[in-house]
Amino acid sequence: EAKGARVALASGVETIEVEHDVLGTPAKRLRRLKSHGEPRCLVVARAEDGEVDVMELPREIAAQLTRAGERGVRRDALGLDAHAIEELLAARILVPVAYAL
Repeated sequence: EAKGARVALASGVETIEVEHDVLGTPAKRLRRLKSHGEPRCLVVARAEDGEVDVMELPREIAAQLTRAGERGVRRDALGLDAHAIEELLAARILVPVAYAL
């Protein structure tokens, strides 16, 4: 059971900044994408079974989580509603920093 209000990126989760809509583009068009002009942040989570989940997070939230490392960030400081945070926890993108014993 989670203890406290801090969350962090799960082990193995990486953030990648891109300037193109790579998630919404067919593979045959990837070489000719035009830049959005503003970077977007993708979060890549690799599961133990080899599955990979990719999702977009607001750039400032991804940067905040990356900078915080294992010490994590207070849930209320992320600027996401409780439902979004619970979904990120369920997807194992985020993990609680501390657990009750």
